[in-house]
Amino acid sequence: MAFYGREWTNHVNTFHKDEANVGSAKEFDWVVLRISPLHVEMNMVKTFFAVNWEVFLSSLAKELGSTSDSALSYAKGAKNHHHSMTMLNILERGNWCELLIPYVCDRMANEMEIYVNDYLYEWMPNVKCSSHLYLFEQT
Repeated sequence: MAFYGREWTNHVNTFHKDEANVGSAKEFDWVVLRISPLHVEMNMVKTFFAVNWEVFLSSLAKELGSTSDSALSYAKGAKNHHHSMTMLNILERGNWCELLIPYVCDRMANEMEIYVNDYLYEWMPNVKCSSHLYLFEQT
């Protein structure tokens, strides 16, 4: 929904009566910014990339062909949301393989059943490896 001049004033008077000051920038008074779930997701991806870049995302970016400093910087900044989500999808699948292989090997060696609740509530609480725990938490 776009607001122009009087429409903005009517909107403020109707929906924001109790708020002290609902102003607009004079240069862009026709724009009303609305934060949506996609904006939140994009900021979460950027934060995730910043936190985990040195840990494992830089290696993934190099494996996916980002070799120059500018390409790595572009990937690190999560500037293209579609590319960033593709990287996260690849990362998630790879991380789950890394996380599940020790569990499956352990359960097969002990001839035990393999199921989700066992992994989450029986096996994971006994894991002591900090790298495994960090990877589990991030994934």
